[in-house]
Amino acid sequence: MPSATAHLHDFGTGQTEPQLFACSDGVDRVLKLQGIAPGSSLASDWVGSLLAVALQVHTPAPVLVDVDEVAIATLARAQRDRARPGVAFATTYVRTSSTVIGLSTITACPNHAELLSRLLILDMWIGTEDRMNPDFGRNLLVDNVDGTRSLMAIDFGMAFAPVLFKMVGAQPDAAHISFRFPPGIRPLLAREHVRSAISDAEAITQAALVRYASTTPSDWIGDETKSALVSFLLARQPHLRATVSQVLGLSV
Repeated sequence: MPSATAHLHDFGTGQTEPQLFACSDGVDRVLKLQGIAPGSSLASDWVGSLLAVALQVHTPAPVLVDVDEVAIATLARAQRDRARPGVAFATTYVRTSSTVIGLSTITACPNHAELLSRLLILDMWIGTEDRMNPDFGRNLLVDNVDGTRSLMAIDFGMAFAPVLFKMVGAQPDAAHISFRFPPGIRPLLAREHVRSAISDAEAITQAALVRYASTTPSDWIGDETKSALVSFLLARQPHLRATVSQVLGLSV
């Protein structure tokens, strides 16, 4: 596991206040730190990102990073006083990335149909609450590496309700999938990519889901919550295909 060595930049956005750190393996990464971000959000980001990789959703590479008191001491006081040592959720810093501004930014990326189609299935499965909400383009980036614009998904930190984020009132059935997707995105989806993503999701085994959950640091969530996370995913997995047909009117 790489270690954080020195704070480089405060992005100044988001409830989890991501911070850029240099790491011991020479890679700069965006870290979300214990004490600043709740363990439930870190776990959501970690498992969501692992599933994104499994479903071939273009996203910055996720990794766990050890953060000690020396690294925390390099933070600005506002974060230093709240951050705790331990394992942080991290993703590789994409220096060439830029924000999404409107629909034209998305459609200018050659991979937009595949990215949005695969991301739709993932977000349905894990119950992402804030994708493109309230702002159009929220939690999407454009990677401009080598002059090629490539759409990326970031931030899976608000998913898996009610397992990680307790709901007020009656707890909904985990197998019931209700999902909001911006209407303007519907024409940008590609049936073949939606179908492929569903097949990939259906092929992920219980053993793989257990492995993803088990790698989540126990400082973030306990074993009971890890088991509930696996059960949540298993309950929703068989309903993805029918939900897509119902919500989007796509025969997949």
